[in-house]
Amino acid sequence: MNLSSLHGRRIHIAGSIDVDLAIAATVEVELARDFVRQLVIELMKQGATFVVPVDAEKQRGEDNLPICFDWLIWETLAGNLPLRPSGAIDPLAVAVQHHKTEEQIPDDKTDLWDRFRGSDQISIDNASHWNMASKRMEIQAKHGEVLITIGGSEGVLYLANLYHQAGKPVIPLNFNVSASNTGARKLFDQALASTQAARFFSTQGAIKPHAWVNRLNFAARHKTEDRVESVLKLLKSLVPPTVFA
Repeated sequence: MNLSSLHGRRIHIAGSIDVDLAIAATVEVELARDFVRQLVIELMKQGATFVVPVDAEKQRGEDNLPICFDWLIWETLAGNLPLRPSGAIDPLAVAVQHHKTEEQIPDDKTDLWDRFRGSDQISIDNASHWNMASKRMEIQAKHGEVLITIGGSEGVLYLANLYHQAGKPVIPLNFNVSASNTGARKLFDQALASTQAARFFSTQGAIKPHAWVNRLNFAARHKTEDRVESVLKLLKSLVPPTVFA
């Protein structure tokens, strides 16, 4: 059986939504969440693996939608395990915690988390008593091979810088779930410049990074399925990781 080029590749989907509905309308947030759900499912079919934080789940006051995508990813992983190809690599996900995590897991997520934490499908890394977001992001970046960013603010920029310094691909997406001048949207605007796109990722084949970024320049009319397909094609065209011996 021919394995996908994404088989075993560790994908890190990171970001958050703004609490202000004037910046991140409910319909835009639901669009981004549907995209994340469908992308994770398609990546599982390809045999990809993941980096996913484990923490509390803060929600917006006006529509009660979660601010982050982490528990959405965990729920999608748990609900679609049969889609993994035969011979898929474990751990399916590296879970990144800190020393207070177990106390902060939402009540409606404890059964899900306990099923995972007692299995061989995940590996847990812990920031221990470093209760700083930056330390947890450093651990996440250590394990991840490709970073996909949606929304967010300073944390997303920090993560992207960690991946960039390590020579790992960063794929920013332009979902309207954060202010235009920060997070993934700021990164996407930078990547749109023909002189900057290659700083974010390198690709094989005739399609160059700048052309790929323009393919990801989605508008409201683009269906989630088409967005997911474009991102998958880009992921498959990325230059494979280099191993030095």
